[in-house]
Parts: sequence; C-alpha cells; structure tokens
Amino acid sequence: MTEPAGPAESDAELTEQNVLDCCASKVFAQLVIAGVGATCKHNLKSVFIHARELWWNQTPISGWLEAFAAHPRIGDMNELRARFGTSAASSREEQAQAAEGASDEVLQELARKNEEYFEKFKFIFIICATGSSAVRMLDELKRRCLNSPVEELMTAAAEQMKITEIRMRRLFISKGWPLDHDGAAAPAASAASRAGVRTAPGPGRGPSGRAAAQAAPSGAPERPPITTHVLDIAAGRPAARVKVHLHIHAPGSGLHRSEPGTGNGAVWELLADSETGQDGRCTDLLPAGYPVEGVYRLTFGTARYQAHATLDGAPAQTGVAETLHKAEAFFPQASVMFRVERGQHYHVPLTWSPFGYSTYRGS
Repeated sequence: MTEPAGPAESDAELTEQNVLDCCASKVFAQLVIAGVGATCKHNLKSVFIHARELWWNQTPISGWLEAFAAHPRIGDMNELRARFGTSAASSREEQAQAAEGASDEVLQELARKNEEYFEKFKFIFIICATGSSAVRMLDELKRRCLNSPVEELMTAAAEQMKITEIRMRRLFISKGWPLDHDGAAAPAASAASRAGVRTAPGPGRGPSGRAAAQAAPSGAPERPPITTHVLDIAAGRPAARVKVHLHIHAPGSGLHRSEPGTGNGAVWELLADSETGQDGRCTDLLPAGYPVEGVYRLTFGTARYQAHATLDGAPAQTGVAETLHKAEAFFPQASVMFRVERGQHYHVPLTWSPFGYSTYRGS
C-alpha cells in the first residue's frame, strides 16, 4: 500500500531558520529550538508559551538588540512614503489607513521623532504596526519618546515579541501545521495592536497598544469588557478627573507562572489611559468585544486627584475630609491587579480616601 505523500523534509519540523525568519535573534532562535520538545514543535500554543518565557527570561539584551537591528530604520522620507503613501501600500486596508493621515507634514514629523528616538535610546523604534497608519504610529512614537531607557527597552521587547508571534502564526499556516490555539492571547489581537488611539469621544486617549482598534465583532455586546469608577469616601462623592491607566501583563514575563505579573522581570504593557468623568466613572478604556483574556492592572492617579480636587458641592459634614485632602498623599497611586476571562464584563471600582482604599468586582 502506498503511503500518502508527507511534507517535504525541510517542512517536517520547526527549524532554527524558521524561528530566525520570525525573529532575527540567533540566540533566541537557538533557545527556542533547544527548549521546545519535538512533540510540541507543531503545536503553536506550546511554541508560544515556551518562546515567551525564553524571550523574557533567557534571551540576553544583546539578543533583543540583534532582533531590533534587523528591522528597517524609519526616518527616510522615501521609505516613509513607500510604507504609508496610498500609491505604494501593499494592501487595500493599508492604503485606506495611510490615506487617513499620511500627509507630508505627518511624515516629516515622524522622521524627526524617529531621529530623536534613536538619539535617546540608541536603537530603532520597534512597533507592531500591522494595519497602522502614519498618524497613529506618530502618536505612539511621541508617547514612547518620554519613556526612560529601561522602560523603553522593555516596551520595544514587548513589541518585538508581538511581531514574532504574528510571523510565527503565518509560518504555521503556510506549512499547514495545526494551530491548536485557544485564542487566549491570540496573535490576531497583536496584528491590530498598534493601530493607534481611538477617536471616539472621551476624556482620555482611549486604547493604545494592543487594545487599539479592536472593534467589536458582529453580534458582540456593546458593553466594554473592563470599566471602573472611583468614589471619594472622605468627601462622600464620586471622584472626578482621576487619571486611570490600564496595563496587561506580557505573557511569559516574570518568574512565577502561578502568579502572573508578580515575578522579577514582569513586563506590563500600557493598553489605555483615560480619566474619570463627573460621575466618577471611566468606561472608555477598551472597545466592546475586546477579545484578549489575561492579567490586567488598573492604576489610579490618586496623588494628583488629592492635590487638585476641591470640596465644592460636597456634603456639609466635610471638615475632616477637607483636612485629609490637604495632607500629602500617603498613596501616590492605587493599583489593582485582576484576571480577565474571555467574553465577560469586569467592573472594578475603587473606594478611596487619603489614607485607605479598597476594591471589589462589581457588576
């Protein structure tokens, strides 16, 4: 009986060159091939789990920089026009997004900020920009230019890992290997991860990073998956204009698998920043239908609120509250870390006073 034809020998297993095509760090590629067992090499989910841990905990900084250096350096006007100009975009989607804001002024500013970025950090700007426009990339570039060198190195490494996952998924599809992936941290989310800030009305920038442009799928509920509100229990009223930042734990970073985000080297990616409204609520952090489950962190700018909040309109019995509000902030920030599962709504409020705060899962 004739055996059915199998894949070519070169396609029979994941190779070092396959990994290098996804991430141009030789040490990382060697670690992946050595660390991923033969039985896992055609299981994308297992490869992702091992690759993330190896990238964050075993690949040296020199390996990260090697991967960064393989990307083209943005800054040349002709290259920018080729990337973002409508006449040379490689897909209709990219053409539409590029036409949205790829003016000469935007491209010139993008080139200038890239030079500024390189002068500060000494490596090129890395961003998972699949489907992004020049305008949205510029917004992210401006934000990241304000980072410290250490913070930006970690941010660039997180972007590189997202790029690697997208390429690895494409590799598995091209080889016909099973994805065997439950979507818990789906590369599809990373593919749109840097489409930029949302333009819907709201007090803050709205989603950035992985959360950007994650539109609700057809038939999905309109309710955003993560919302919050802040109650000032010293003044007895909602806390307005409190700055709110939402981060997600980068899978594989940190040393304690049972407690994601708590180990040494844990990396947190900024998804969105906003602020509470007059009712103390913040509901524009993520778009409805945002699909990625994981471990999240809400950080509230309590010191800024305490320094600038007034007690006008608060209940009459606020003498003690007024004294407390004038005190130096004991909690410069209040942070809450929690786990999110796909398809659920999480309302995570903060009840705050100058010397204490608490939280719970609301409805």
